[in-house]
Amino acid sequence: DLDQQQKSNERETKRPKLESPASTPDTKITSTITKSRVPLASVQERASQSLKMQPYELAAPKTPARDQQLELLKMSLQRIFDAEDYLQPKGNESTHGRPSSSNSLQSSAAVTAAAAVARRSASDQPFKTLWSLLIAKLVTLGTAYDVPNDNNNNNQQQEEEDDTKITNMTKSNMDDSNPNNLKEMLIDFVVADLSSRHELALEWLHQEFLLDTAQKRQDPNNYKPTYFKWLQLLLQKGISTLEAKDKTLTKLMLDAPSLNSESIDLIRRYMREDPTRFVSCVSTLRDLVSNRPPIREICLNVLLDYCINPDVKMRSTSIVAVKKWVPDHQDIAPKVESFAIQALHTLTQPTIPDDDNMDNDENGDTKMKDNNNKESEKEEEEKENDSKTKEQEVVRHAELFFALCARKNELLDELFNVYIHASEQVQRFIRKHIFNLIKSIGMNSTKLLDTIRHFPPGGETLVIRILVTLCDTVRPTPELVSAVKSVYQERNLDAKFLIPIVSGLGKEDLRHNLSKIVQLLNNSEAQRSVVKTVFSRIVSSSATVAAPMTPTELLLALHEMEENVPLSKAAEAISVCFQMPDTFEAKHVSAALRHLSEQPKIPLLLMVTMIRTVAVYKSLVQFILQLLEKLTKKKVWTYPKLWDGFVKCIEKTQPESVKMVANLPQAQLKDILLRIPSIQSPLREHAERNQQVKVLVLMNEMGLIHDEEEEEEEENKQVKKQQNNITHHQEKDE
Repeated sequence: DLDQQQKSNERETKRPKLESPASTPDTKITSTITKSRVPLASVQERASQSLKMQPYELAAPKTPARDQQLELLKMSLQRIFDAEDYLQPKGNESTHGRPSSSNSLQSSAAVTAAAAVARRSASDQPFKTLWSLLIAKLVTLGTAYDVPNDNNNNNQQQEEEDDTKITNMTKSNMDDSNPNNLKEMLIDFVVADLSSRHELALEWLHQEFLLDTAQKRQDPNNYKPTYFKWLQLLLQKGISTLEAKDKTLTKLMLDAPSLNSESIDLIRRYMREDPTRFVSCVSTLRDLVSNRPPIREICLNVLLDYCINPDVKMRSTSIVAVKKWVPDHQDIAPKVESFAIQALHTLTQPTIPDDDNMDNDENGDTKMKDNNNKESEKEEEEKENDSKTKEQEVVRHAELFFALCARKNELLDELFNVYIHASEQVQRFIRKHIFNLIKSIGMNSTKLLDTIRHFPPGGETLVIRILVTLCDTVRPTPELVSAVKSVYQERNLDAKFLIPIVSGLGKEDLRHNLSKIVQLLNNSEAQRSVVKTVFSRIVSSSATVAAPMTPTELLLALHEMEENVPLSKAAEAISVCFQMPDTFEAKHVSAALRHLSEQPKIPLLLMVTMIRTVAVYKSLVQFILQLLEKLTKKKVWTYPKLWDGFVKCIEKTQPESVKMVANLPQAQLKDILLRIPSIQSPLREHAERNQQVKVLVLMNEMGLIHDEEEEEEEENKQVKKQQNNITHHQEKDE
């Protein structure tokens, strides 16, 4: 401006002066006086003189009203929000989850552009941080204080506050509605894209927390913190906008300056109301328990409550999250173990009625059931449903404990303590669902072996279930066999304890205890199946370990236990062997029979085995006849029980046995003819063909040889007799 003024003056001086044609003496005098005056000061001189004037002050600006301040702040924030686009990478690369153009080509130019975008994104990161910090401070500090107003300087109270505050600013005495609107505006902006703006939210939350801390320190009695109010509002609006698998909630909760129980209750509510977010909420709570000790107790309680939830998926997810702290975490592990043990002990309470009580109730209403079959069916269905419900209750209270016990085997003692005090129904459910636990522990666990040696009285059925699970598909280890043998001998336990480890016993142990196993047979298919499994394990071998006994040796051992086992049970055990023809082959059976027939004292069970052999192995019929002939040389008829078996075997092997029968002594031949009527005709034909007169004479004396007419009459009599019997039964039925 000064330069322009100077140029203007120079142009004025250079401009020619025009005199008026009618000049007068007065005008000349005036012109002379003007030329003799001192020139005026230049613009620079006048400006310099003005700056030297004292005092020099600008006029005080007018302070805007509070609502105008907030409106200006709102406009500024909106412009700063809009500046976010300039801090984001541009190009084909997706931003905030926006997919790239479908028409983009994978070329070298595109790769170069992507690299440039990445470099720009890295360089823009400090600006993004400053942008977030600016917004956070504007929203927090800009809404917390008023700008000082000179019009209120005469107010003594305001002057005292100005003297005491470091910032020389006063608190706003106005309604908080407008400042709250600005904060809600920020929350809405953050929630619109929480996954990419959570850092801005954290920056603002830290500013709010610092302001609350400072204000609380200055005025601890009257100031009410607002940090948790805004945190809760942010979570309420933000969680619902996140995808189910988004990790933003975890980052926000981990980095927030402080959390309270209301924040955790909000997560619990989403876990209950929105199953799709359950997994992500569990992950958040798990990280909070691990990394934020002040709220560890609250978060852990939420997870533990879901560890006994009736919903299987929710319960399993929570158990997976909780069990990793056991047994390594010193602070968390004891709490988790205590909760699991407490949940398991609820199974000993009489809240789950026994099936016996239900049976007693039903017995009191038997008359009503007989009169109404529909009611009976309904009651049966209700009983089944009630049993399933009880089983689910047992599982949900025991599942967490089973998971922890697999990681910390020392908890097995608590399991047995609960088991021996539980009802039979609960014990049955525990045995049913303990399979995975025992498999995960394995038979090499030192604690499990010690528990088997010293289990409390009343836990026998649980130990048997554990042994069956351990040895179901593999051979028991020597340590397990030793533990079972020691407790079996010390307490004189049932032979059921030996069944699971039978494949690990030696030959002498098997011979000594085989009779106890056979005594378990009771003519039931279930027990036969158990014994069949035992026999299969005894004679089975692997690539590295030989079988404890061969099939032949097992058959011989079964025939040697006559004095220790009732013949009926021993015969049933032999029958079990013949139900396994693939294991007990013909060669094994023939070897055992040959050995038994050569013994000085013939075992009574020999005939049982021979009869079974004829029925199962048709190829061994001739071999059996040879053995029968040997027995005749030993005068088998001198042993009544053996002779009874001999006669039955003759009956099973006819007509092949006719030749041998014809050579028997007369008394034994006569006995056979009387006891086996069906052998008379083939024996007569054989005697007539081979001219064995002794046999024919005996049969004639016994009246077994008749003329053809007599035979026809006899047959007619038999037919009439049968017809009469049929008619009599029909009349009786009518």
